[in-house]
Amino acid sequence: MSRTTKRRSRRTAGTIPQLPWQSVVNGYPPAEPLSADHVEAIHEASMTVLETMGIRVLHGGARDLFAKAGADVDHGEQMVRLDRTLVADTIAQAPGEFTLRARNPKRTLGCVVSCNISSV
Repeated sequence: MSRTTKRRSRRTAGTIPQLPWQSVVNGYPPAEPLSADHVEAIHEASMTVLETMGIRVLHGGARDLFAKAGADVDHGEQMVRLDRTLVADTIAQAPGEFTLRARNPKRTLGCVVSCNISSV
């Protein structure tokens, strides 16, 4: 009997039974490993790095988009420097709610994101 004509029955012994799909709800508050002061210090340090040192962007088209948005772009060194107000304005345009769409529409998830950038 050849491989193409040989039919195997589906294995059921030793398989792990699965529960039906359901949306999971976490009833616990989110863990906060850092205090608000620590988060603010990290934010200030990252803004300083973006403003003074910048980030290397290898793709020329991406550098063009940064320049169009108002960033300081050095095409020769492939460096982009971002002003903190540009970062804050861009973050403010992000939606507070979005939908994760699944292939099966019954499993599509709506996600609410709370982001407080008033300190930026």
